[in-house]
Amino acid sequence: MSEIKKYVRIKRAYSKGAWYANQIGSVFPSLGTWENAYKVNSPDRALYIRQEDAELIVTEKRPAKVGERVLITDKYGTSGEYKNGDILTADLCAEYVITTKEIGLAFIFHSEYEVIVNNEVENEGADEMENKLLIENAKTVFEKKGDKYFGYKSRLGDIVIGGNYSYAFVVHYAKTNEDVVIIPGDVNAVTTPVCTTEEERLWKPEKTAGMKSLCRRRRISMR
Repeated sequence: MSEIKKYVRIKRAYSKGAWYANQIGSVFPSLGTWENAYKVNSPDRALYIRQEDAELIVTEKRPAKVGERVLITDKYGTSGEYKNGDILTADLCAEYVITTKEIGLAFIFHSEYEVIVNNEVENEGADEMENKLLIENAKTVFEKKGDKYFGYKSRLGDIVIGGNYSYAFVVHYAKTNEDVVIIPGDVNAVTTPVCTTEEERLWKPEKTAGMKSLCRRRRISMR
């Protein structure tokens, strides 16, 4: 049975002062998540990376098939055509090596890479985890029941937990506050607008139906 691994790959850094600002493209073994950050294993200690600055990659250690994406994890030799952290696409697959579409006839040993197995189902699971974290870290959460919105959580102390509010109040509140999450409708598969910035908070309900907004929309499963 092939071994499943998880890595965190740096895509950007929120500031030049971040410890990973000079590590763009680098990959680190994942140790899970903590609040809105990935926890990674570095040579000397565990470190944290903001989730919006990285991507989670799930891999299998096995020979690649044509068309599969691979993550370079243990580069052999001094060739400068590819490096650890590169994501390439298998083109020709032989007994011990592959070539890739991105770098032509350069041979890459099976020992140098792992096959990326992130798929739609796994990505939905990652979205579910991310949205649960967003709900946990939100300052205010409302839950829609019928035509009322009930106070679900409030770090600011200005929403009564269990109190019910009108749609007009929730729209106004989302326009004027940060990190507001609304959980409407079906508890098994709900659409959650997450408002985190001034631009995203500019709701325009007259141009959309029901709970649609300019906020980012994601699907989560409530347990």
